[in-house]
Amino acid sequence: MPSTIYDSEPQLREKMAAPTCRKMLRECFGEYRVGSRKTDMCTHCNTFHCQLVPDFKQFMQKARRDLEVVLPVYFRAWDAAGRAAEDAQNGDWAKVASALLKYIHTHHSRFQNERETLSRADRLTLFSEVEAPIELELKGRLSLLTAFQWHMVSARRQGEYFRSLIDKLAQEHYLMAYDFRQKLRLPLAPTETGPMWHCQQKVSLACWGGVFVKHSTKSTVAQPQVDLTFLLFLSEVVEQPAEASNLMLQEALNATGAPFSGTLQLWSDTGPHFRSAGNLFFYARKLCQARKQPIQIRWLAEQHGKSILDEMFAWTGTHRDGWLGKHAARFPIYNIDDMAQALKTGAAAQMQKDPSGPKWIVKKVRYPERRASVRQFLHAPSLKITGTYALDAEPHHGQAPVPPALVNRIFADSDDRCRVLDWKLETLTEDAPETWRKTFFDGPKPWEEEVDWRADHHLKRVYEAQRNRPPPRQILPTKTL
Repeated sequence: MPSTIYDSEPQLREKMAAPTCRKMLRECFGEYRVGSRKTDMCTHCNTFHCQLVPDFKQFMQKARRDLEVVLPVYFRAWDAAGRAAEDAQNGDWAKVASALLKYIHTHHSRFQNERETLSRADRLTLFSEVEAPIELELKGRLSLLTAFQWHMVSARRQGEYFRSLIDKLAQEHYLMAYDFRQKLRLPLAPTETGPMWHCQQKVSLACWGGVFVKHSTKSTVAQPQVDLTFLLFLSEVVEQPAEASNLMLQEALNATGAPFSGTLQLWSDTGPHFRSAGNLFFYARKLCQARKQPIQIRWLAEQHGKSILDEMFAWTGTHRDGWLGKHAARFPIYNIDDMAQALKTGAAAQMQKDPSGPKWIVKKVRYPERRASVRQFLHAPSLKITGTYALDAEPHHGQAPVPPALVNRIFADSDDRCRVLDWKLETLTEDAPETWRKTFFDGPKPWEEEVDWRADHHLKRVYEAQRNRPPPRQILPTKTL
C-alpha cells in the first residue's frame, strides 16, 4: 500500500514531511481523496440521518416549548439528569425518544408538587391538550426510530460476521459469496466514435461475480489458512431473475469443484433474485438434496450488500486502473468473446504477479434458449423470507426419501433454531416459456466493418456534390516546421 511506504522507508521520511506525503497521496491516488459526494448509500440509513433525526429534533424543541408555556419548570429534572444528551451524542435517538416518552407519561405522578402550583384549569390543559397529543406522536416516532436503528444494527451484525468468515472459516466449511455486478456496456475501444456511444446505451452484458473460500491443504485448527477463488461469469442474457442467479450459482459450484462433504455456506445480498421463494426451493431443496450436505443460506442486510465482491468489481472495472479500462485503452472490446478475453488477460496478469494469492476463473455462460417450463417455489406460512437473514437446510441421511429440514436462525451469529414445519411446494408450469431477453443494437455498426475501396460510400457522394465549393485557403493544411 502507498501509505505504508512512508512508514517503512527511513530515507523517504528524511526527505519528505508527513503532511507533504499525505498531500501527494491525495493528488496521485483517488482512494486517498475525500469524496465530494456519497453514492450508492442505503435508502433507509439516509432517511434516518437526513429526515427522521432532524424531524425528531424539531419535534422535541416544539414539544418542550408547548409544555414549558404551561409549566416553565417541566423539564428541570430532565435537564438535571443529562442522560438524554449523552444518548443523543451517541446517536441512539430511539433511546432518547423512549426516555422522553417515559418522562412525559409519568410526569403527573412523579412531579405532583410542581403541578400543584398550577390552577385546576391549567392542570387539565397540560394533561389533556398538551401532554396527550405529544405522547401520541412520540409513540409513532419512537416505533419508527427503533425500526430504522434496528436495521442499521442488523446490517452491521450480518456484515461483520461475514467479514470475519474470510479469515476464521470453520473447518469442514466452504463459503460461496456472489452478486451481479453493474452491466458491462459494449463496445469499448481506445477511440470511441459517436455510434459506439449510442450502442453503449442499448447493448450490455450481464456479469455474475463470486468468491469461493475453502481451507488450504496446510490449514489447521491452530493456524487456519484459506484459499480464495474469484469467479467472473459473463452472459449475453441481461435478465436477472431468481432462475438466472440459480443457474450461475450451479455453474460456480461446478467450476470450483466445491466438495460435497462438510457444510456449504451461501452468502448474497437481499435482492429479489437472491432471496425469493424460487431461490429458497433451489437452495433448501434441490441443492441440498443433490449435494447431500448441509447448506447454510445467508443474506446481508437490505441495501448493505457491500463485500469483498465489490472490491473485485472495482479491480476489474472500466476505469483507468481497472482490468477492462487498461485493456480497452489498447484493444477494442466489441462482443462477449472480447470481454472474456480482457478479463482473462487481467486475471492471468494478477495470478502471475501473486502466484500464491487468489485464483481466478473467467468464463462465458450460455443459458438455455428458453426459460424453464416448470418452476418450483418453497413457501411456509410461518416463515416470511424477507424477515430473516439466515436459514439452514439439513439433509436427511437415512434411506427414506425425506426432504431436507429447514431451520430459521434469523441472524447468522444466532444459536436459536426454529424448525420450519409448515412448508409447502408450489409448481408453476408454462406450455410455451419465454425466451431469455438479450440486448441488441439495430443501428449500423461501422466499427465492425472494414471500408471497401471498391464499393460506393456516402462520403464519396457528398464530395462529388460539393467539390465545386472549395474551402477557404486559411483552413487548408499548411506546411509547418
